[in-house]
Amino acid sequence: MMKDLNHTDRGKNKYLRLISFLIAIIVILFIYHLYLGDQIDINTPYIGSSHYSSNQMDILLKDAIITNNYQSVFETFAKSFDPEIEIKNKSDSIKNIVLVVKNLDVKNSDVEITGKAKVKKLKNSLLFKLELDKNIASKIKIFPKNKNDKFVFALIGDTRGSESPFTNKRGSYFIYRQFEKEINNIKPAFWVNLGDMVNSGHPYQYRRFKEQIKNIPFPFFPVIGNHEFVNPIGKKYFRALFGNTNYSFNYSNYHFIIIDNSKGNFTKENFIWLKKDIKDNTKKQIIVFAHVPIFDPRPGKDHAMKDKDNAWHLEEIFTKNKIKYVFASHIHGFAHTKRKGVEYYISGGGGAKLESKDDFYNYLLVKVDGKKLKIEIRKLNPPFLLSKVKRHY
Repeated sequence: MMKDLNHTDRGKNKYLRLISFLIAIIVILFIYHLYLGDQIDINTPYIGSSHYSSNQMDILLKDAIITNNYQSVFETFAKSFDPEIEIKNKSDSIKNIVLVVKNLDVKNSDVEITGKAKVKKLKNSLLFKLELDKNIASKIKIFPKNKNDKFVFALIGDTRGSESPFTNKRGSYFIYRQFEKEINNIKPAFWVNLGDMVNSGHPYQYRRFKEQIKNIPFPFFPVIGNHEFVNPIGKKYFRALFGNTNYSFNYSNYHFIIIDNSKGNFTKENFIWLKKDIKDNTKKQIIVFAHVPIFDPRPGKDHAMKDKDNAWHLEEIFTKNKIKYVFASHIHGFAHTKRKGVEYYISGGGGAKLESKDDFYNYLLVKVDGKKLKIEIRKLNPPFLLSKVKRHY
């Protein structure tokens, strides 16, 4: 009888060890995927550039950057709705390559191609299989099918720490997930994150964030915030994923400008770029996105740009050029004011800890109808896992 019991115990222990081993493997794979998977190359010289040479291939890019290169497979991130890419085979033999252009509204995109190519539509990307003759350039132009005067875009800010439920203690992951689900269901033309997308700019946070934005089936335009580079290496990761931190794009009759004032100032070079960009697009209605507000609209508060001369100069540019709307975040809540004819909106309630008990989690939905804009505040009240999103007009 004792022998049978020992045999039974040994059998149970065997199964327990097997189960423990399987659990350990699952935990290791999960940690690898969360912290170590999908490495991001931040030291390659083509990052943020419009020209890249590799393996006897010359690639010129307009409004797009190369984010990864796996020998004959090139991944690019579109910085506008109408990127252009030219690839030239400099070798003496025919080459077959794969080009993936990400961050597109695939359903509303048309393509013009010179050269031999097959196109496949993915979730928010176009995959091109190209056969390149020697010393022949293949050109790809992507552009919207329809230029509708009526469209919707979404704005959210300070989603900080939302890339994983295990990297923060504020519940921002779950708040952001609710907002993300609703925005995706609305199907906007595009959406903008107004900055502080990661918590402190550590490499694993960017790797998780790269996975997170794969859930967005529409073009995504990020604004760099101060938390993107709390870790000094963070800005390199941002540029590796998204390119330059000052950029602009067109949609319909509007011109959208993203500026980098994440350090609380705005450099001389940035001012030169901004003035030229505005001058080149005076026939379009211009909207500006930033992370840090140029001033704090709340009485007695000053969570805004530290360099007041820079802030004053920016305000002067916005006023002089009759820019009607400027959107920012940085303040964890919502605020709105009108000054010198310019509407200033702050939406920083995307998941980070709120400024006060009077603030609320929020994102903005902007409905465009020709020259008219209607801005809706989408509000989430705690307890956020149970409450419904309230709509404010």
